[in-house]
Amino acid sequence: MIAPLQQILLIFIISAYPAVGAVTSGHLSSWTTLWVVLGGNLSLVLAALQFRKRALRRMDHAADPLAVLGTFEQNLQRLRSMSIGWLAINLFFMDWGRVVRTAPWRLPHGAAYTWLPLDPIIWLALPVLVWICFWLAQYGPEALVNARETAISGRHGRRFHPMPTRRQYVILQMRTNLYLILLVLVIWTVQRGSGRLADGVGLAPWASVIGFIPILLLLLFTGKILSMVWSTQSMPEGALRGRLLAMARRSGIGFSDVRIWNTHHRIINGAVIGPTRVARYVILSDALLENLGEREVEAVFAHELGHGYHRHILWYLAAIFAVALVSSSLGSLLQLRYPQDGQLLAALTMLVMVLFIVYGISRISRLCEHQADWFAAQRMGEELSAAASQVGGDLERASPPIGPPASSRAMDSGSFLTPWLIDYSAITPATASPLVRGAEAFSMALRRVVELSGRSPEKPGWMHPSVNQRTQLLANLAVSADAVRHFEGRMRRLRHLIRWGLLIGLVSVVMAVALAPATGQPGVSPRISPAKTARPPHFSRVSGEWTTRNTAVDGGPVEPAGAAIADPLAR
Repeated sequence: MIAPLQQILLIFIISAYPAVGAVTSGHLSSWTTLWVVLGGNLSLVLAALQFRKRALRRMDHAADPLAVLGTFEQNLQRLRSMSIGWLAINLFFMDWGRVVRTAPWRLPHGAAYTWLPLDPIIWLALPVLVWICFWLAQYGPEALVNARETAISGRHGRRFHPMPTRRQYVILQMRTNLYLILLVLVIWTVQRGSGRLADGVGLAPWASVIGFIPILLLLLFTGKILSMVWSTQSMPEGALRGRLLAMARRSGIGFSDVRIWNTHHRIINGAVIGPTRVARYVILSDALLENLGEREVEAVFAHELGHGYHRHILWYLAAIFAVALVSSSLGSLLQLRYPQDGQLLAALTMLVMVLFIVYGISRISRLCEHQADWFAAQRMGEELSAAASQVGGDLERASPPIGPPASSRAMDSGSFLTPWLIDYSAITPATASPLVRGAEAFSMALRRVVELSGRSPEKPGWMHPSVNQRTQLLANLAVSADAVRHFEGRMRRLRHLIRWGLLIGLVSVVMAVALAPATGQPGVSPRISPAKTARPPHFSRVSGEWTTRNTAVDGGPVEPAGAAIADPLAR
């Protein structure tokens, strides 16, 4: 699986190049740049094949082939990160962006389909092709582990199915892992198309507004788009679907449908997609529905309802929007004071966004995961209490079994689950409160998902705390009112911080717009001769050719501020 962070960084690098790429390009010729770029990507593919060969060799005599597969997948993750870094080096320091922009195969100006973002598509094509090669390399080791686990699947309760074909496997990985890139490409296409449409009808000053409307509609209906990209289908009518919908109604949460995520039984997970009620879906993977009990499925479903109830997707978008407003507007204000450093300030603004995406979104997401867990524990406590009242108050009959499932016992092929942090075995239904029973039910479902997926309960992810951290916090919240007040206070402070960030960003934008006309007065912005942007010429170029090719961004001249920063960088 590709981490969302890797997709975001890849998109951000592509977006940053038009702003700061013109002053950081290198001195290589076009053909040299092309061969170096292709050679670096080919080296990553060869490294992946070497890791594959080593993994297959170790699996022949490994006691736990899942551990070998996990190590192999970690190596592939590192190679993906290296491919992103290699793209950044290619764009900003090796003239790859200029080579693509000045390529002879570019569409002629005025062509009917020039609204396509061809340059970003070409830049994205190489890392995406490298990732496809990684998935092809991953197929063999994963198929071998699947074959072995199928033979012993009865020991730990997971039902294994034959591996899909190599083609089906790669298509599944592309659908599952490249959704953010697809959405951004659609947004860029809509932006370019609306801009050209506005120019054609004489509404060029309103191009931004015209382009924002379809983008807003696209974002609002993201859930519908992802439900098609991920190959989902509506959950058939039945007792389980009825209980899930009844839980959602009692919780006051609206969404369009509960859908089954077709993953060829490779993924055990659930998700809520879509920021608005009319296009919001709760999806549960086919392997999750097949391997979990109905109470465990309800617990996973309640967790996804928690994300929708607290509007976490909208808070993510608000946080990103707030940081973007604050960083860009403050960069504009600083540019008024230091006009000669315009592109340097733009680079610093983008650096702030990268740091926020890497660290800020991670912290926000982990808090939101804890909040969704707590919501699920409360809902499961209510569901178990309601079920107990229907069986004459017998909470033990209505509750899931106490303690870790039998599948967590040690097996000949290795243990899937580390020892539990929370010992629920001492809790009896007669003494347990609904919150404790709800926390227990969700914790057991969460750990069941982790053990069946072969992941470590001790290792956190970029957007998720570790399973041990999540279950430990739930245990504290279930028995301590002070812990609940402290946690809810943290969430309130987070929401206030995002609101204040939006307010500060809007005020900064207003200030930047109000002060911007002053830069048009004579003498405010220094005039710098284009000759000062010339770099030391490459031995294969004349100085005039270098200046012509290296002082253009999107077909236009470099702004005076960007030209000013080019000279000291050249020296």
